[in-house]
Amino acid sequence: MVKSFHIRGGVDDTESGFQTRDLLRFFIIDVIIILFSKLLQGMGFFSTPAAYVLTVLSGKLVLFCYLAWLVHGRRNAWREAGGGTAGPWWTWPLCLGIYALSHPLLMWVNRFNIYLLQQIYTCFDRIFEPAQQNISFFIFEDILSLLIRVILVTFTILFGPFMEELAFRGMGLDAFRRTGGTASAVLWTSLLFGLYHVSLQMFVPLTALGAVFATARLLSRSLWCALAIHSLHNSLVLAFTAHALGWFDFLTR
Repeated sequence: MVKSFHIRGGVDDTESGFQTRDLLRFFIIDVIIILFSKLLQGMGFFSTPAAYVLTVLSGKLVLFCYLAWLVHGRRNAWREAGGGTAGPWWTWPLCLGIYALSHPLLMWVNRFNIYLLQQIYTCFDRIFEPAQQNISFFIFEDILSLLIRVILVTFTILFGPFMEELAFRGMGLDAFRRTGGTASAVLWTSLLFGLYHVSLQMFVPLTALGAVFATARLLSRSLWCALAIHSLHNSLVLAFTAHALGWFDFLTR
């Protein structure tokens, strides 16, 4: 008896849910894009910061197309990723509360990570100086045009969180849960989320933040809850950065 199957979008429909290799491919593609962009930047290839930003965002568009291809290729992909499911309504405020309560821990983790890097650098007779690597600082640079700034804000608040949540807490969490259980899924997707940003300074804090987003996804049984909290977090980071740089000083005049 011949087994019949259909392939849509290059993916075999007979496979059960997303596979761990789907997330790993997404991760590898992103790392290659970031490292290649940083290499070109170090070589002075980009004449302006805007050119570097647009190059990186173009690479992110490639990643988004890969995700769209995967979702299109499966019959129940959106539901499997948590986009079509939901738990009780009260899980949303519960997840929001967990996110709020996690902030002191996240701040401690960030300080611990910087301290750890300082000690490692000291062992090699080097001085570690924390850098403002967060994209939020770059957004408010005066050298950027209004259009580039709007594109970056949109990416940071909407496009970026959607892509990352679909990949890590949707596609990845589903795949790793089936292969190793829930705890293993949270651990591995959070570690990959931290590595995904290619920053030693932000690795540990982002790994911890990834675990918070994964908890929201699991408790609410909805990708939308994790996406909303992720978007809220990025919006708060932008707001606090703008305040620290004096963008809201006119309100006190």
